[in-house]
Amino acid sequence: MKILSVIGALVAVSSLSGATITVLPSASGVMLGSTVAVAVDVNGLDAGASPALGVYDITLNYDPAVLTYASISWGTGLDVLGLGSLRNLSFDQNTVRLFELSLDLAEDLNSLQPDAFRLATISFQATGPGTSSLNLMSTTLGDAFGDPLQLSVVNGSVGVQATDQVPEPQYSLLGGLSLVILVATQRGIARRQHG
Repeated sequence: MKILSVIGALVAVSSLSGATITVLPSASGVMLGSTVAVAVDVNGLDAGASPALGVYDITLNYDPAVLTYASISWGTGLDVLGLGSLRNLSFDQNTVRLFELSLDLAEDLNSLQPDAFRLATISFQATGPGTSSLNLMSTTLGDAFGDPLQLSVVNGSVGVQATDQVPEPQYSLLGGLSLVILVATQRGIARRQHG
């Protein structure tokens, strides 16, 4: 019996060999002042089979000189029956930490969870020029029973470009234009007085 449980555990681990969490920005480059959405997706799970993803605690690191956290939109992959999930969000100047725990029964997660879904979409404001890495620096994942899962991670990055600035007119050009308008106005007044 013990041998069967060990074999079962090995099969479960090997079925996750292709599972991956991907950090994917909506664009690789954006303009200063714009918003960029960063999707955090999981894929490569076995749809309708054990193990499903039941809990995660991940921390996304970014460069605060380039990006500023704006908002989050949670995914629904840990809520297969509409019961909801326990969620927590915390962030500081260079990290966003996401925690979610499914309220579904393990057998429902194992049989109904798709093989790929979005954990969350995090929006950032592009606040400085440069390139920011988007790295999952801490990742803890658990199956439907809360037992640890191993998944690979694909990190991302986004570049922010300064906006093109409209050149200000030269003061000498403005001065010359003002002089032409003044002379034309003076001539018009002089013609009316003599005419």
